[in-house]
Amino acid sequence: MNRAPNKTKYQAYGLSSIGQCRPRNEDSFRCDTHYGTWLVADGVGGNTCGDIASKLVTDELPRLLKTGLSYRHAIACIHKKIKLSSSQGIGAPGMATTLVLAQTRDSAIDICWVGDSRAYLVSDSSMQQLTKDHSLYQRFIDLDFAAENQALMRNMKNILTQCVGSQMSEIYPDQTTVKLKPGDKLLLCSDGLYNELEPTELTKIIVSSMSLEKAVTELIDAANNNGGLDNITAILIEKDN
Repeated sequence: MNRAPNKTKYQAYGLSSIGQCRPRNEDSFRCDTHYGTWLVADGVGGNTCGDIASKLVTDELPRLLKTGLSYRHAIACIHKKIKLSSSQGIGAPGMATTLVLAQTRDSAIDICWVGDSRAYLVSDSSMQQLTKDHSLYQRFIDLDFAAENQALMRNMKNILTQCVGSQMSEIYPDQTTVKLKPGDKLLLCSDGLYNELEPTELTKIIVSSMSLEKAVTELIDAANNNGGLDNITAILIEKDN
């Protein structure tokens, strides 16, 4: 069954920046508001051809979802394709990417993710993180692991327990659902944004901006001004009044 265009009306704006320190942008994003599909993918740092892996996700995943595949099935197909791509002359062995996907379903938005790209809900001047990172750092937090070496704990944030591609035989995307009220904003972003800006800074910029475009531009600029150590990508989504 092919997916029909989105009936509930939304607005969205996305932007990506190479940042201040990286030689190339390995982030990719897709804003398909007509079909209610928004996606951020962040090529895994340290692996070759992360930009190719993230581009494969943003190109192929929306196409698969339009055919009616479930999120898990579609992501499993992309996972397999990225793993096999190097044998077909595309990219390199071990390339991988994160992803965070938002897609409309009736009057709600489903969110599905793999890795540490995130989704946040900004509502009534407060921010709620909707996703939980697939990282070694998050796993230790879940286990109430108290480390004396905080520098070591911070380094664990960069070690993913799941990503799309690489040599992982299977991946297990997580999923949640959110309903946007008038005035709510849904933020999808790569770690290059949230690692440079505290939640209070993110919220202040989003709440005070007069448009989605202005908010996203200011978020990217602020992350670059704070160091821009990584590629930076953000999408903001809101429901039409």
